Amino acid sequence: MKFITENDLRAMYRQDAFAEFVVEAGTRLTPGARQFVLDKRIVLVEGGGRPSETDTAVDFPAPEARYPKLVARAGSLENLFLETGCDLLKSDICLAREILELQPALAGIKSTLKGEDIPDSLTCTPCTGITGDNFSGALSDCFEIGPFHAQARQGRNILMLNRLRCAMHEFRVLAAESAGEDWIQARINRVTNTLSQMICKAFGGKECQRKN
Repeated sequence: MKFITENDLRAMYRQDAFAEFVVEAGTRLTPGARQFVLDKRIVLVEGGGRPSETDTAVDFPAPEARYPKLVARAGSLENLFLETGCDLLKSDICLAREILELQPALAGIKSTLKGEDIPDSLTCTPCTGITGDNFSGALSDCFEIGPFHAQARQGRNILMLNRLRCAMHEFRVLAAESAGEDWIQARINRVTNTLSQMICKAFGGKECQRKN
């Protein structure tokens, strides 16, 4: 079985932009590659010349068999976000709601890793340092969390948010080691950058605290 990845398609597309891609017999697109095809509105054609609507004709091993660590970590993170949201209900209902609203993003990553192709609905609320242009990028933390921030009025909440962000950083490293697909990194980065904005807001900064 030959797998065509998102990076493979991007390389071919840069050389010669195409509107149609032939899926040869014994070939399968990875989830990231299928997302690239959808984003570029590319028509998939099976080897026999018939357009492919679902790309399910070829037997494909369960993605979790290829990404077992990522699937397991995504599940743990999903639970951590839910647990943190419940803890925050005691001190900040609005912040708790924002965290709980991020949980579907983790669930979507896990489901897509399992081959379900769940689209990412997380959108950017622009600030000075994070915009639609860099929202999917691996940005550095806006500022380093230390004892000073722990003693702030929202210190406990800031530490809880930073714990989630650190966990997302670890997930990004694991994803880079386990899979070379851009879509995974982009979706992890969007969650991480949203947490950075929440931390800045919790610290009381109406202005962006990012240090470039």
